[in-house]
Amino acid sequence: MDKGPIANSATHLTARARALIRSLITALIGTLIGATLWLSGALFVNANAPINSLPPGSRRAAPSRALKAAAAPMDRAFAEANKLKSEWTERSLLSAIGLYSEARRHAITERNPKAESDALRFIGESYFTLGRYGEATRAYERALPLSRKLHDRHMEADILNGLGEAELDENAGSALKRFDSARAISKATDYPAGAARSLIGVGTIESNRSNPAKALALLNEALSFFISAEDQIGRVDALLNIAYVHADMGEIAKALELFREAADVAGKSGDRRRKALAESAIGLMQTALGDIESARASHRSAVDALSAIGDRISLGVALNSLGYFNQELGDYAYARSCFERALEIWTKSHQVHRQAISLGLLGRLYESQGDIRAALTSYKKRLRLSGRDVRQQAYTLADMGSIYDSAGNLGMAKRCYARSLSLGRPLNYPRILAFATNNLGRIEHRLHHYEKARGLYQSALKLILAAGDRRGQTFVINNIARLKRDQGDLDGALAEATKLMEMIDSQRNSLPSADLQASYFASVYPHYQLYADLLMLKHKDRPNDGFDALAFQQSENGRARSLTEMLIANRTNFREGVNEEMAARRRDLQLLLDNKANQQIRLLGSRYAVEQSARTPKAKKAAAATVAQLTEKIAVLEKEIDETRQQLQNLEADINRTSPKYSALTVPPPLSVTSVQQEILDENTIALEYLVGDERSYLWLIGPGIFRTFVLPGREVIERSAFKLIEELSRDPREHEGTKRARSNIDQRSASFLKLSRQLTDLILPSSLAQFGVGNKRLVIIPDGALQYVPFGLLLSPGNDTFVFERSEVVSLPSLSALVELRKDAGRRTPARRLLAMIADPVFDADDDRIPGAVARAASDFQSPKKSRTRGSSGRRTGSDSTSTDRGIAMGLSRLRVGEEGPFHQLAFARAEASAIEAIAQGQDVVSIKGLEAGKSAVLNMDLSEFKIVHFATHSRLDLRHPELSCIVLSQRDATGAEQDGFLRLNDIYNLKLSADLVVLSACQTALGRDVRGEGLVGLTRGFMYAGATSVVASLWKIDDEASKELMAKFYGHMLGPNNLSPAAALREAQKEIMSIERWRHPYFWAAFVMQGEWRPPKR
Repeated sequence: MDKGPIANSATHLTARARALIRSLITALIGTLIGATLWLSGALFVNANAPINSLPPGSRRAAPSRALKAAAAPMDRAFAEANKLKSEWTERSLLSAIGLYSEARRHAITERNPKAESDALRFIGESYFTLGRYGEATRAYERALPLSRKLHDRHMEADILNGLGEAELDENAGSALKRFDSARAISKATDYPAGAARSLIGVGTIESNRSNPAKALALLNEALSFFISAEDQIGRVDALLNIAYVHADMGEIAKALELFREAADVAGKSGDRRRKALAESAIGLMQTALGDIESARASHRSAVDALSAIGDRISLGVALNSLGYFNQELGDYAYARSCFERALEIWTKSHQVHRQAISLGLLGRLYESQGDIRAALTSYKKRLRLSGRDVRQQAYTLADMGSIYDSAGNLGMAKRCYARSLSLGRPLNYPRILAFATNNLGRIEHRLHHYEKARGLYQSALKLILAAGDRRGQTFVINNIARLKRDQGDLDGALAEATKLMEMIDSQRNSLPSADLQASYFASVYPHYQLYADLLMLKHKDRPNDGFDALAFQQSENGRARSLTEMLIANRTNFREGVNEEMAARRRDLQLLLDNKANQQIRLLGSRYAVEQSARTPKAKKAAAATVAQLTEKIAVLEKEIDETRQQLQNLEADINRTSPKYSALTVPPPLSVTSVQQEILDENTIALEYLVGDERSYLWLIGPGIFRTFVLPGREVIERSAFKLIEELSRDPREHEGTKRARSNIDQRSASFLKLSRQLTDLILPSSLAQFGVGNKRLVIIPDGALQYVPFGLLLSPGNDTFVFERSEVVSLPSLSALVELRKDAGRRTPARRLLAMIADPVFDADDDRIPGAVARAASDFQSPKKSRTRGSSGRRTGSDSTSTDRGIAMGLSRLRVGEEGPFHQLAFARAEASAIEAIAQGQDVVSIKGLEAGKSAVLNMDLSEFKIVHFATHSRLDLRHPELSCIVLSQRDATGAEQDGFLRLNDIYNLKLSADLVVLSACQTALGRDVRGEGLVGLTRGFMYAGATSVVASLWKIDDEASKELMAKFYGHMLGPNNLSPAAALREAQKEIMSIERWRHPYFWAAFVMQGEWRPPKR
């Protein structure tokens, strides 16, 4: 049964906070964890489980005849059904229902109404366990008159209790009558077990009616009976429901204690379902209290157990809880998958009330990603499904108010909040009051009614503190810090922000894997931005006290921390000696994940081929069914990938947690300005580090003896300008190739690009930078937000109209701290002794003429081998979830056709590129694998640690939803033409042992990845750095095959030829030369390639 308002909890808090921080207003707290249990659809558990788990005397394990060892068909059916029912799986319960139905038929034939009644009752219980409440009700209603005909009052009480439990969600009034009748019968016939069960049902209803005191009195009375009767299962039910009420009242610590007691008793009693429900609730309590790692284990255990049992309704509850947990960690894709799976369960089982719950959770997820329209649609659906449930209405109105607030419709927002409060006050639960009160405080804050806002925030904080919700506290403190900032109390604001940093760092350091840490950090990154902003405001007041340097240090401390820590961990061989069973399980899961991802890619390619072959309306109509089937298969695989990925992530966390070396890792303190100047930069290098904030952004310039700060516009202004420029750059200018309009089109596009470049330059490169050497010295860019997608070399130099790259080398970094670790790694390793490993021109198609017999097959099919013009998949975008923790970036990427899916075909110029580079390196140690040889197994079997340079000339695939599935595409066919796994995925790349000074990824969009706030772009470039490359040349958009070949030839000519230039300098010269070629003068053809990592010349 549904657990009262225990659902609108901290889940609400963090999701809303992320959304509204991006909306240039104060962060919002959310309601407490008690409500999360309710919004997860948590059940009030009654003693309505398999019959053999019930208290003695409360029900009969089977008719008396079934207890005998008779061979009669009815007796055998009962015995086999009872055995199956005790196995607690969906399959066994359905089989048990079939056998109970068979027993009933025998009972009717034998005119045995008692056995018939027992069979119907057991059928009802089995359906109830499966969450099929309508069918349970029908079975009970057939059994009820039989029990009355037999004058079996105990059986009648049991059936009435069963009916009440089955009806509770959809018809509480009828359920109450059933419970009252059962209780009266139980008291009249001295049947305390039946009366106690009725008490739990009535307690459920009283809690749902917001009468917690009355609910607790009833539930504690039931608990007392179950303890005195030594009925352990009944005790578990009472404990769970009492814990739900305490959680709903905001008493998190007390609720956690009771849930743990319930889980312990259920475990000792062998009741897996009840133990799993308790673990799911424990996970929510632990999340609210900030114990993230324990919460992860609890949620995982609950979902695994309920999946095996087959209790779909309880599984839906656990999925909602798991989704909330992952949303809190910033893993929006998996959170959405959990919520949608739960919604599917509710819809199929006609659970209208719980459908509303999942719609609310999905609405919050959409809102946290900035998808206001989708969020509002979900909330409106939820409101329609809420019926007379006052709590649902109150929470939904508060959610809708937040949407209107974000959209600037303050009048409508206040009306929603006020209505939510009026509904919430009589309920006597703090969650609704806290959430709506905080939101009203935010509006008053926005209207500059600071004293009113302060009072409202303080009220909300008291509710959060009383509940012990540590996660919630961080967002309330954020609100208070912002309010003090806006009131001019910078010292008070900094004091609050310092508390935030301590809480967040403590929480993050408790997480056992880089993935979890990165996801969590993305969810709290706005707190870091606030702290840096406060320090810069303090610098404005006291410019000589070093607050700007502290702000830079804070910014650097919040960047690419997972990458930095991964590089440190990799040096310790922390997985050495890992449990072999865990290691084998990890290999199996990785292989399973790779196989599923490979299947999905092939299905995507098939769908694209079908769509492209249907050119006429008639053909499109004929192809629609096939496309729909393929789309359905792709969606199923996506869910399976989500699940396998989550299992692998959980296992990784377990491995790390059991590694003493991992636990002992220490991270160096944040870099100071002085250490950057003295230890990282040289006299010819200037670093520009950006922090893109909601209200304003900052630029720190650091050079030898130079440190300056600049205030820039906020996120929205910068993102809009950046993506306009990137969209122009990444669009092929050959729209009218071969026509008279071709030249004029390129001229127009070039003029448009220059205009957009100037606009962005004016926003992020102040003209005063020229006096500090910008435009004459090497630039090291540490970008943030949308600026990660910008080729800085194409901006205009401060003070003149030349491109930055024409006068300066340009290198980018995820963070300066990461560079420090890359240099440490390079200094420790044995230098590579060989020059270059070349992997180029793989085979993708079955009709490729490099496969023996392929030409004949192609001729018989009247086909010719296909050639690709760009080095990435070509097709439509998959339409996956937002790929970024920032909504503006996600929208920008959608316009850039990032992450498209389609087939891979041979690159016409990849082999020529390889040959040109080999000619330049003639006489030096070069190993090339091409064509059929350029497969995944060949790359993995090469000793790449021997090479200074590793070069890939092929296709790539960027997976923005699951960045670990991004890959370099190698030969998909073996020598016989049979399919093989040719995807060198990020996990494979992590495990390469490189000693390379340089990796070149001559493929499409290889510099991109999933944007994780604070962490940067997680993709192929990061993988190669982790594997040992100190620098990577990669691309920002889809690159032209022929132009890339020419660019790479010139790049290697400058690097390996007489000039012996560093990679950064060689890339700059190559781009200047390509720009001078008339047909490739537009930056689309040559500006995509950027260099990341170490800029110092490698030793050769």
